[in-house]
Amino acid sequence: MTHLRRAPLILAFLLLAGCAEAGPPPVVDHRIPGSAPRVADPAAAPVAEPTPSQDPAAGSEPSDADALPPGIVGSLEAADLDESSGLVASRLHPGLFWSLNDSGGDPELFAIGRDGSDKGRVQVRFAIANDWEDLAIDPQGAVWIHDGGNNKNRRRDLTVYRVPEPEALQGVVDADRAVRFVFPDQDAFPSPGNVNFDSEALFWDGDRLLLLTKHRSDTHTKLYRFPAGIQTDPTWDPVALLAPGKKPPGVVLELLGAFDLGGDPDNFGGKVTAADLSPDGRRLAVLTYHALFVFERPEGTPNWLAGPHRRIDFEQLVTMQCEAISWDGGALLFTNEQRAVMRITNPLDPACVRFPSQGCRTR
Repeated sequence: MTHLRRAPLILAFLLLAGCAEAGPPPVVDHRIPGSAPRVADPAAAPVAEPTPSQDPAAGSEPSDADALPPGIVGSLEAADLDESSGLVASRLHPGLFWSLNDSGGDPELFAIGRDGSDKGRVQVRFAIANDWEDLAIDPQGAVWIHDGGNNKNRRRDLTVYRVPEPEALQGVVDADRAVRFVFPDQDAFPSPGNVNFDSEALFWDGDRLLLLTKHRSDTHTKLYRFPAGIQTDPTWDPVALLAPGKKPPGVVLELLGAFDLGGDPDNFGGKVTAADLSPDGRRLAVLTYHALFVFERPEGTPNWLAGPHRRIDFEQLVTMQCEAISWDGGALLFTNEQRAVMRITNPLDPACVRFPSQGCRTR
């Protein structure tokens, strides 16, 4: 399989301009980690302070946006953010978003602008970067890091980490929770013919944390919920979990429901790569390689997959390997591993059924 993860953004632009009639290229799936997971050194020095160009109030230049292809509003500026796989809107820094690297990255959070501009980075101590995949913010404003990447379905150390949202855009923040979890329906590691226990999508709904799975045996996803009280359970002290010795068993997730995403399995259809709940709590955005889904809150059940939904299909030749999504007010901002930043300002508009297109606005 051709590995496009580090292909320059210009490749997508050229394909869009010159190959519009050709079939979409394969969307590259996650690479298997080839190096040992990394943990931030508690004694590590803070990274360098951001330059004046990293002013959180700075925005993209209109001339730059006008020069970009349809649907694309910028590119990820931070050189080390080369496999963006999570995105969440900051509560403390309006207009900024937190992102992270996929497997093989260091334990750190990147602050970016709406156009992908580099605003700083923060190291995360007492957290292991096995295969970080997504970010979520709880009702108290803490950031949760989803170490749920599990390509081969062999992991027994799946974990979510909690950190206070950084007040500064550089330096170090300490994880204060590290909650291990297990799937109730996984009985083998891996389970032959049921390679459906990878997860790249995490979100908070009220006082409960939920995740969606990424399947390799079918085009479905499943929705699971964490037990109540993980925020305060003293079992999940990250420093203690890093110490040698036997670890406590993970919390058992609750299966809430399943949904067939469709898509072409030969072009990586049917694989959830991110999710985010809208600021008003009424809608759930679910990102895949082939389409974007927006689910309305269902009545009488916590199963978001049972609610009404709309689907915005992707021109995969353009969107390529989409891995991260966040609400930005009523708009949706999402990125791919080819460093493009994309935006849909009218995701609820019936005219927006395929992206990019005139029906899906970026401004």
